[in-house]
Amino acid sequence: MTKHELSVIVPLFNCERYIESCLTSIVKELAEGDELIVIDDGSTDRSAAHAQSAINGRENAIFVSKENGGVSSARNVGIDRSGAEYIMFVDADDLLIPGWRSKVDCALEQSDEADLVFIGNYGVGRNNCSIDGVIDAIIGLNADLMLQAGSSAWSKLFKLAAVNGPRARFNENIIHGEDALFNIEVLLNASRCSIQDASIYRYRMRETSATHTFSERFLASNLAYLDALRTLLSASPLFDERHIRACVDYSFVSSVFIYAKQLASLHDTRRIFEGTRLLYQNTEYAQLLSSIKVSGQSNLKERVSYFMTKRRLLALLACAYRLPLRYKSTEERWIEI
Repeated sequence: MTKHELSVIVPLFNCERYIESCLTSIVKELAEGDELIVIDDGSTDRSAAHAQSAINGRENAIFVSKENGGVSSARNVGIDRSGAEYIMFVDADDLLIPGWRSKVDCALEQSDEADLVFIGNYGVGRNNCSIDGVIDAIIGLNADLMLQAGSSAWSKLFKLAAVNGPRARFNENIIHGEDALFNIEVLLNASRCSIQDASIYRYRMRETSATHTFSERFLASNLAYLDALRTLLSASPLFDERHIRACVDYSFVSSVFIYAKQLASLHDTRRIFEGTRLLYQNTEYAQLLSSIKVSGQSNLKERVSYFMTKRRLLALLACAYRLPLRYKSTEERWIEI
């Protein structure tokens, strides 16, 4: 089996509880010619010290310190420092499953060294997938192709040449959806992608993730995401205007549901109403709420969230979503991808 050189990029910020176990799961199986690149994004706890301890003495491990700029900024630094044939991303609170390195080489061999390889528990592998079909699956519009963690950066292998050719980078002004945009940009410039059935990644499910935590930046970030998505798809001959509109509309409906869940995470009812006013006072959101078409691909919660928000019932919706959170377990869970 051919060995392919690999750069594993780990962005790090205030993750002192998990970073050593994360890095240990990686360095145990790095092959000759591989490299581990850890980018500390201005951590204020002991994350940097724990990371350096975990990789101490390893010539194929690089530790980079930078001022805080967000996970996208850290990943971009990692890409710039990469020198291997393929790159992959691992979040600092997650793990790689024992045997991951041999599975990576197997996946690359079976994919005929595709530009982008999706790895997950799919039950079946697919080579030479339709680029537009995979992009639809990342967005959520392809019911025939369900990509586990398809919109995330991790559990994927990116050929560095396919990333640097169009100079694809993570959008540092977007806090939700930046991974999906990066994947789509690489795909639009790829000659071939592949889906491989293997489990290499353990994702730590935490209620403090960006999806579950309110951020006042979300609304502006989401508009930037929708605009960037439209720009990327419009530049490709694979998508006509009707298809692009469907992708943007679906993404907007999904984002309304995410925002309602973020509001529900707030313990202060007054802040829920303040977050509600932020959306309704935004003229761009008012226009989107009145103009988009709801796709049948949207699930029931997304459709309910959209229609209630359109009828100016977002605060009531957030309070309704808040009720089950009181009884929901806060224990961390693992998901194997």
